[in-house]
Amino acid sequence: RTCSLVSSHSHPDVFFYPKEGKKLSVADADEIVEESVVKPLELKEKVFVVEKVEDLGQYQNKLLKTVEEPPRNVRILLGSVREAAVLPTIKSRVKTVVIPDFSDAELTRAAKKDCPEEQKLSVAVSLAGGKLGEVYRFYNDDTVVLYLTVCDMIINMRRASDVLLYATRLKDAPQKDLLSITKACFASVQRAIVGGEKLKKELDGAENIYTPGMIFDIIGRISDLEKTVNFNGNKTMVVDSLLFAVMEGKSRWQKLSV
Repeated sequence: RTCSLVSSHSHPDVFFYPKEGKKLSVADADEIVEESVVKPLELKEKVFVVEKVEDLGQYQNKLLKTVEEPPRNVRILLGSVREAAVLPTIKSRVKTVVIPDFSDAELTRAAKKDCPEEQKLSVAVSLAGGKLGEVYRFYNDDTVVLYLTVCDMIINMRRASDVLLYATRLKDAPQKDLLSITKACFASVQRAIVGGEKLKKELDGAENIYTPGMIFDIIGRISDLEKTVNFNGNKTMVVDSLLFAVMEGKSRWQKLSV
């Protein structure tokens, strides 16, 4: 009975956030804080399962005191697909459990029923970084054009003068999607270089342009930009910084290899 109620999100002592069909909100955070002090009805513990806590942005701190000193018999599970977007104050007060990334084949099998368009699913899996939740997000968003533009940038942006061209093409792109797509694409190129993974046709040839050192450098710069976007990002600055990060990463490692 308990497992059945939990699976259907109807157990009186197990709470799931955000509510179905909605994005995590400040109201959800307030409700978690208020509900955590109420004693459980049936179980020994009351459990709160929070997906994509990073969606709260700076308002993650509303949960800080409850996470730091939860009431007796309360457990809080905070899920995130972008660790860089979780506030350091929250991360320092929790135990981190890293779930290994799924392979593209595993993601495709898991999402095939709910994502019937093969081409869109293939692109979504490529961008998801091994995370099933991201597959559904990319599949349901119109990200194909952005993905193709990023692939084109990775292959064809070779001179400083090209930065202006791609800055114009990417100026209206959603910041978080732009960074996560670019990071996922470079991770795919890295796996092709190091592990021999076959690249999607849109990135074919990138393995001959970049070295593992270049990609390590670029991905590190993108991770720093992700923190900027989540807390105080400026759209124009982020696009320019991303493009220069790619150029500077390539240039730095070319010089080191001479």
